[in-house]
Amino acid sequence: MTQARIDDLISSDTHWRLGGVPDGYQPLVLADMARLTKQRVVFIARDAGQASALVDMLGFFAPDVPVLEFPAWDCLPFDRLSPHGASMAKRMATLSALPHYEEQAHILVTTISAAAQRVPPCAMLENLGFALRPGQMLDSDALGVFLSGNGYSRCSTVMEAGDYAE
Repeated sequence: MTQARIDDLISSDTHWRLGGVPDGYQPLVLADMARLTKQRVVFIARDAGQASALVDMLGFFAPDVPVLEFPAWDCLPFDRLSPHGASMAKRMATLSALPHYEEQAHILVTTISAAAQRVPPCAMLENLGFALRPGQMLDSDALGVFLSGNGYSRCSTVMEAGDYAE
């Protein structure tokens, strides 16, 4: 695709899709798309391995473009097991970070299975924060209620994402 053709696509008010780019060339194309459009570029990988490799390559080829990774759950939807805490934490961290990147170029890397899974509404995510400022007194009881209400587990020693200790 020539530069004039890319500029024509960018200047239109439509979304566009790009396919058939060789694997090793994808990070360069994605980074250029993000820089030219100055907005979010979404890449949907076929699996977690391809997504992880692409994130690593983007770190090398485009260190100036923020990259957000949205992983799939590490279990099937109707399994008796819940997704691993680290996987859920990564998904929620990415969803929470998306509004902060609305006004700048960035790349969101996900997988087919992650894109097919439901996510909470944006309004719900906006109310899930607990804000603290330097010098502000912390109400530990309120923090404990907030953490417990949002699925964190109280324990004596924090071992993984989703645990908290007082």
